[in-house]
Amino acid sequence: AEARMSLVSVLAERGEMPAALAESDRALADLTGLPAARMRVQRATFHGRVGQFGEAIAEYERALPVLRRGGDRLWEARVLNNLSIARAYRGEFTGSATDLERAEELFLAVGQPIAAADACWNRGFIAARLGDVPLALSLFDTAEARFTAQGVPAPEIYFGRCDVLLSVGLHA
Repeated sequence: AEARMSLVSVLAERGEMPAALAESDRALADLTGLPAARMRVQRATFHGRVGQFGEAIAEYERALPVLRRGGDRLWEARVLNNLSIARAYRGEFTGSATDLERAEELFLAVGQPIAAADACWNRGFIAARLGDVPLALSLFDTAEARFTAQGVPAPEIYFGRCDVLLSVGLHA
């Protein structure tokens, strides 16, 4: 069943979502505990990629308590990060900033500075959607500094900044 999890990822990367979801169903039939929760996180990610945010949210919400009980802080951080974005795409912002702050803290605690920078960028994305331009720009600056410190190019920072500046008429 755990080997199927790798196959699921390969199928999804090839764009074969129906086959990936079918394989994940087969894997879930034999998985329990943390491995089952991680499979649900993968399923949620695939649903999000194809715009099925309701399904993604449901899978993330099923996985999160299991990950917390199991003490899996890395996967908890991944869920909080992705769950917030899935909710944002549905216009549901309640708790997103808090969840992203927690994801960022967890990523830093488990030694994942690039993922923490991504969570910071996502906090900027949420702030922008909520109309808090100064906070969004500040978070984008922080995320950019973190990506740069890790030697990781992050062109999405420029798109995010541009989007925010255009939204308030600062296109010059």
